[in-house]
Amino acid sequence: MTDEVATPTVDSIVADIERLNGDLLEAQTAHGESLETLEKGRKSASIEELLALAEGVRTASTGVERAESAIAVARKGLERIEWEGKTAALREVLTPIGSGVRDVIAANLPTFDEFKVTGLVITVNNIGQPDMETSVKPTGPDIPKPPSGVKRGGGGGKRASHSVTENGTTMTPREYVAAHSEDSTDIIRAYLGGDTSHKVNLTHEAERIAKKLGHQFS
Repeated sequence: MTDEVATPTVDSIVADIERLNGDLLEAQTAHGESLETLEKGRKSASIEELLALAEGVRTASTGVERAESAIAVARKGLERIEWEGKTAALREVLTPIGSGVRDVIAANLPTFDEFKVTGLVITVNNIGQPDMETSVKPTGPDIPKPPSGVKRGGGGGKRASHSVTENGTTMTPREYVAAHSEDSTDIIRAYLGGDTSHKVNLTHEAERIAKKLGHQFS
């Protein structure tokens, strides 16, 4: 019959850390006392006695290091349990997505083998928004490259087209944001001026400004 090992919990690890902090305090006290004893014995103690005192300092120092290491390990375990608890719902959603991707890949292996596809880069932007976009790009040595100047089509998803109507005039999100740049942010204004160092979403910005000013976003 084998002994069952209890699964660590937040409470049990917190209790361990409290106990280990006590051990650390004791070890630090012992280390300090051993240093004081060594210092006091420098003038009167023999070589053999000094060596014994120095060994006591070394042993006490090792005790401090072990206590600190045990506390660090316990804290890492606590962080992992807390992380797992916080991300459980997200993993529950992501797991079937990963399974679905594996199933689709398994069903199309001949095509992947033909082009020697070694991986897929799947990107989804603007989740939950009207302009949500998905992109699936293959990676591998024999994937055909498009001719120069030709954009390669994505592997899924299509960006929706939006517009804003103001006093009977219909504009694209970019045109609308440019027309109302005073209601936008410094980053957006810089982007419209040619500074592309920041990634922006003009559609979202147009929708935000339209709601603020009472114009029709569609």
